[in-house]
Amino acid sequence: MLTKRMLNRLMVMIVLLGQLVLPMQNSATAAETNKASIAVQGKEAALLKKKEIEIQEDTDALSLLQETVGSENVKTVDSDYGPMITEIKGLSQEGTFAWAFYVNGKQADVGAHKYNVHADDEILFKYESWNTASLSVFGDTDTGTILDSKKYEINEDTTALTLLKNAVGENNVALKETDYGPMIIGINGLVAEDPYYWAFYVNGKLAEGGAHTYKPQAGDQISFKYESWEQEEKDSGDEQGSQKDKDSPDEGHIVNVNQAVDNLIAYIMEKGVSSEWEAIALHHAGKKIPAGYLDSLKAKVGSSNGEFRIVTDYERMVLGVKAAGGDPTSFAGYNLIEKIYNNERMTNQGTNGVIFGLLALNSGDYNIPVSAEWDQEKLVDYLIENQLDTGGWALYGTTGDPDITAMALSAIAPYKDQEEVKTAIENAVNWLTKQQNANGGFETENGETSESTAEAIIGLTAIGKNPAGASFTKGMDSDVQAASSSSAQSENNLITNLLSFQNEDGGFAHLIGEESNDIASAKGILALVAYQNFVAGKASVYELDRVTVDDTAGDKNGQQGSGGQTQSENESKDGNRLPDTATNTCNLMAIGALLFLTGLFLFFLNRRKRA
Repeated sequence: MLTKRMLNRLMVMIVLLGQLVLPMQNSATAAETNKASIAVQGKEAALLKKKEIEIQEDTDALSLLQETVGSENVKTVDSDYGPMITEIKGLSQEGTFAWAFYVNGKQADVGAHKYNVHADDEILFKYESWNTASLSVFGDTDTGTILDSKKYEINEDTTALTLLKNAVGENNVALKETDYGPMIIGINGLVAEDPYYWAFYVNGKLAEGGAHTYKPQAGDQISFKYESWEQEEKDSGDEQGSQKDKDSPDEGHIVNVNQAVDNLIAYIMEKGVSSEWEAIALHHAGKKIPAGYLDSLKAKVGSSNGEFRIVTDYERMVLGVKAAGGDPTSFAGYNLIEKIYNNERMTNQGTNGVIFGLLALNSGDYNIPVSAEWDQEKLVDYLIENQLDTGGWALYGTTGDPDITAMALSAIAPYKDQEEVKTAIENAVNWLTKQQNANGGFETENGETSESTAEAIIGLTAIGKNPAGASFTKGMDSDVQAASSSSAQSENNLITNLLSFQNEDGGFAHLIGEESNDIASAKGILALVAYQNFVAGKASVYELDRVTVDDTAGDKNGQQGSGGQTQSENESKDGNRLPDTATNTCNLMAIGALLFLTGLFLFFLNRRKRA
């Protein structure tokens, strides 16, 4: 049995232990600091050597850069995807050079302002050229791969031959002069002997001219392969009699597309409608768009008093409002159409504002006054005047971009019978097919993405061009084809390429192998519905006045609130998963508090007994 003296000692020990636990944990918490590294690489030298910086949970990469080098040394411009870095420490984007953003050695697929920096991240801002082409060299079965695919900077004077010489060394390329110019007979000591020769490929397709005459375009995939004439003749013979008209809709694809659309709609309705692309797709699919989506747009307009910094905010909102059954000319007390045609910042975002402007103004029958700053004719003229000589369009600069080019096709599609527009469309289609790779998609700085393929499908169907037709059907890489047991897999087009990004949950990935991504899924559903419309002989998905919506579809989804979105405890507001930074501090503090209270209880109990 405890004596009074023992009880007093026990009480004192408990109180002291409780008081000690709290400051110990506070000290431990203060000592736990998250750090990440940041570096800035210029064209020729480092502008900021790798430096470790303490970060908070909500630190984004752009803020980290501004904090490290000084916000006055970082310049940005508004873009459709948020602030875009144009200059760091006096080095600004020029020509084909711009600032790229890398995380842990991999180019990020979100803007620096959206990426939440995690502990131990390695952040790199790198000044590099958009104007690159990749090169690979494949030898015989004994030699194997001579040069793995690697990107090289190109200019207007670069040819495929000079690219090869620069990559493997001029002395390692053996040439023979012919009536048609220099012919490659050896690379790295592997000399071509009949029936073998060095074949030259551009984007998975055997080139028509010589390597000394072909000038690579940005994004091109150049390859040299040691091949046999005998095998080529055999392959050519096997293909005789098997050709068919691939420029008409292929009903064989539509079965797979229909199933993919059903799965993707289920995925979107489960997570909630959150973008105008999803709303447009559901509109054309005859599905009811949850009321919460339109409510969320009204709240957004109201909270900003109808004022947005960038014109694409108005333009994309018009598309979403129209698709959801609202009136863009009188929405939440504002005329969103007027906000577009009288916008002074139409060209501040390069071609983006103009492209989305045309899509928005043509989404319905709107009255555009003669006094308007911009109308459809002015917007079309701007795009025609800013088309590149190559046939593509760029957001900024002189390097064509597959996404922007495809979006421009969607925008000018209603005017395709005009002579100038018709020529522009033909040039753009020719440029796009040259950019397409052997997998049927497009190589970008971030790799082969589903969004680029989706944009191409949307743009081509808008102008009445089959994305699964002969022009956009490519032969699979010979090594991959040899390993394939199905002859049907030897050809890839935009449709088969896009379907390859769909995951088991029904959503689409940004890159193959990644988890489903909201943006990729939104673009994916719009592209597949666009293809359904094309096969059915219907209009572009951006024409929103011709569809009847099934009001009985998805009743429960109409009660989802603001788009029906849910967010897990470990996700940030922009959808990025937050770092797992929790410790046992709270638990230990609770134990300390409990011990302290227990000590107090024993203390008063003892006093009461004495009394």
